Amino acid sequence: MENIGENKTDTEEAAIPELSRAAFWRSELLYGSVTLSDRIIFTRSLAAMVKAGLPLSRALAVLGKQSSKPAMRETVRALAVRISRGESLHEAFAASPRVFSPLFVAVVGVGEESGTLPEALLTISSHLKDTYDLEKRVRTALVYPAVIVVAIILVAVIMLLYVVPVLSATFQELGVELPFSTRLVIGVSTFLHDSLAFVLALFAGALFFIAGISQMRWGKRLFDFFILHVPLISPVVKEVNAARTARTLSSLLSAGIPILETLRVTEEVLQNSYYRGVVRNAHEDVAKGAPLSRVFTQYENLSPPLFSEMVAVGEETGKLSTLLGETAEFYEEEVERATRDMSAVLEPFLMVAIGVAVGFFALAMITPMYSLVNSI
Repeated sequence: MENIGENKTDTEEAAIPELSRAAFWRSELLYGSVTLSDRIIFTRSLAAMVKAGLPLSRALAVLGKQSSKPAMRETVRALAVRISRGESLHEAFAASPRVFSPLFVAVVGVGEESGTLPEALLTISSHLKDTYDLEKRVRTALVYPAVIVVAIILVAVIMLLYVVPVLSATFQELGVELPFSTRLVIGVSTFLHDSLAFVLALFAGALFFIAGISQMRWGKRLFDFFILHVPLISPVVKEVNAARTARTLSSLLSAGIPILETLRVTEEVLQNSYYRGVVRNAHEDVAKGAPLSRVFTQYENLSPPLFSEMVAVGEETGKLSTLLGETAEFYEEEVERATRDMSAVLEPFLMVAIGVAVGFFALAMITPMYSLVNSI
C-alpha cells in the first residue's frame, strides 16, 4: 500500500515498509499481538481525548501510559514518534498496516481533512465493535463442539496408551480368543504406543503444512472455497461475509469516502478471497458507470438476493450507507440465529458420536471377558 505524504524523500518512503515489518515482528515476538478489543478501546479513548481538545501527541502519550498490554504500548509509542515528526494520524496508521487496516487510514484521512477527526474515530470504533460482536457470536457457537471433540480425543488417547495395553496383556496371558473389534482396538493402541513420536511429528508436520499453504494465494483460495461449500457451515460463512461487506461499505460511505475508494478499501479489508473478487469486480464496473447493485446481482451464490436488493434501493433513494447498515444488522442477527441452530444440531450429533465410540470400545473390551467367564 502506498504511504501518504508529500515531504518524504524516496529513501524515507522506501524505508517505511521495512520499519513497519521490523516493528511488527518486534511487537509480535516480544510483546504479543494487538487484539481487536485493544483497537476498539484505543479508538474510543483517542476520540474522547481529541474531542476534549487534547493535542494528538499528548493524547497518544496518555494512552501509551494507560495501556496495560506491552504490544499496544509499543504500537502507540510508534504512532507518537511519527506524529512528533510532523506526520498526520492517517499517515502514522498507514505505516502499521498489520495493526491498522486500510479502513483506519481512509476514514481518519477524511476526518482530518474535514475537521471531524473525533467523529471519524468513533465511526471506526463502532465498526470494530460490530465486527467484534459478530466474531464473538461465531466463536461462542463453536466453543462447545470444539471442547467436546478435544475431550473425546484426549480420553481416547489416554485409554489407548494406558488402559488398553493392560487389558491386552491380561487377554494374552489367559489365552483368550479375541474378536475382530478387540484386535482392532489393540492394534491401534500398539501402533500409537510404539510410534507415539512419529504420530506427534506427523501431526505437527500436518499443522505446519496447513499453516504454510494457507499463507499462499492458491492455498488461501482453496480454503475459502472449502468453507463456502461445507454443508451446515456454508450458510453461516456466507452470512458472516455478507454482514462484513455491508458493514464495511456502510462505515466508509457514512464517513464521506467516495464510492470507488470505498470499494478499494473494502476489498483490502475483507478476508475471503471470493468476496474480495466480487468487490474488485464491483470497483471495475462502478468505475465504468455501472450501478453497484448489478455486480452483487450477478453473484447471488455469494451475495444473497436481499443484499443486492438493498443496494439497489439504496442507490435509487440516495440512502446507500443507511440501508447497508441495516443490511449488516440483519445479517448479523441471522448469524446469531444460525449459530444457535448449528449448536442445537451439533449437540445431539456429538452425543450420538460419543455414545457410538464408547459403546464400540466397551464392546471390544468386554466381549473377551464374557468369553473367558463362559469358558470357566
